[in-house]
Amino acid sequence: MEINGFGKATIDEINKLEKETGFILPDDYREFLMLCNGGKPVEYENGFSIEGSDEILMLKLLFGVGNTIKESLNIEHWIKIYEDEIPKKFILPIGLPEGGGFILLIRQKKEGVYFWDDTLMLPKSNESNFMYKIANTFTEFIHKIEKKKY
Repeated sequence: MEINGFGKATIDEINKLEKETGFILPDDYREFLMLCNGGKPVEYENGFSIEGSDEILMLKLLFGVGNTIKESLNIEHWIKIYEDEIPKKFILPIGLPEGGGFILLIRQKKEGVYFWDDTLMLPKSNESNFMYKIANTFTEFIHKIEKKKY
């Protein structure tokens, strides 16, 4: 997948995020931020599947840190908005799929990249079932994204 990045995150911006959240970034995600600091797919039809499901979600964007084009493209912005719902030390919002929800990095018992269906848009989602695993690592997640046909 090619991505139009938002620039390059600095070590200081990444360290500040880790210090403020208590969330230690995995090395592969840290490298991604230093390379392109989030961004949007070059082609619109880049999708990914959810483990154990036939559902395909299209990637809208991946957030950056610090000084991006707009505040709404920053991880820090989304942490502030969802501070009462997301335990910062263990969960980090890193992107958006088309149609709603969030892509999250989780660093606790069930570590990996997940889809948080906060709008309950998927048929299987309900008030007690709304988190879906996408991949074990950020690198695995990126490799799962591919051009999908509708």
